[in-house]
Amino acid sequence: MTKLDLVRRAVQELGDVSAAEISSHVEARYGVSIEPPVIHIIRATLRHHGMLQRQREDSPGILRLARSA
Repeated sequence: MTKLDLVRRAVQELGDVSAAEISSHVEARYGVSIEPPVIHIIRATLRHHGMLQRQREDSPGILRLARSA
């Protein structure tokens, strides 16, 4: 399991908590140490992935039109 997966699970389980709380949770539950500054970067990555996924879901009609042109 990657650190990205671990942080994703921790955020799902704990909600919107501090990076230090996520770090403590991940280390206690999975035995993996992730520094809080890294958690900030991973959270930003997760938000970006979510944004891209929403854009993909919202744009199938646009892609179909572009491909047929």
